[in-house]
Amino acid sequence: MDIIVFGQKYAVTEKTVSGRRDENQDSLLWAYRNGSKIEINNNGVRFEENNTCSELFMAAVCDGMGGMKDGAAASNTLVSVLTNWVKIADCPDIEGYIESLKDAIRSAEQIITENYPGSGTTIVLILGINDCWYAFHIGDSRCYLTSENEYFRTVDQSPVEDLYQNGIITEDDMIVHPMNNIISYYVGGNNVDMMVRDDLGGDWDSLTICSDGAFGYMYPSEFKELVFGDAGAETIVDVAFEKGSKDNISVVRIIRT
Repeated sequence: MDIIVFGQKYAVTEKTVSGRRDENQDSLLWAYRNGSKIEINNNGVRFEENNTCSELFMAAVCDGMGGMKDGAAASNTLVSVLTNWVKIADCPDIEGYIESLKDAIRSAEQIITENYPGSGTTIVLILGINDCWYAFHIGDSRCYLTSENEYFRTVDQSPVEDLYQNGIITEDDMIVHPMNNIISYYVGGNNVDMMVRDDLGGDWDSLTICSDGAFGYMYPSEFKELVFGDAGAETIVDVAFEKGSKDNISVVRIIRT
């Protein structure tokens, strides 16, 4: 879908599938406000409302914890809270938005711990305000940025990522390591204060957010080639499945056009 926000045109695509699992515990959301309306895509369901708040873009992927009961409920709860947040959030500056966003995630965590104890979810989120872009994440769902001369990905909060960052294993080793399904922090574990913020700037060609089912079953060079190309979310999901992904697969892709 083509959208215009901050005076710039973007192509936004999304897809989430259960893949080779019986249940899809991933949830996704993307939404934008252009000053006169808000359009929201929540797990593939689009709706539009009148809205006069400031311009904003947000996208999120949440991966419910597969090793815990109610993983789908946890990710759906977080996406539902974020859906309501994006409708009403209106702050004087970016720091206000960030604190408001953290409060929303904390409220989702409270709902999860009260109603689905022992459950949890990762989150990776992109927030665009005044053509300044930021990524936030808890866990191992990722954001990838590409531009003509730049490539960036968020750093997983996991023991295997720690091994890679400390030079003990290679990035290729991460996909076959026996602990590659373990994460250090998640929403539901009282870890909201561990959320990482990355300032992405405004000079980029594409942003991609995804659950680990998208990138975790192919070599990093293969996934890098995908995000540097012009493939939409559906193609990335299909390639991940073809490469043997055994997990749910979710992708939101934003390409500057």
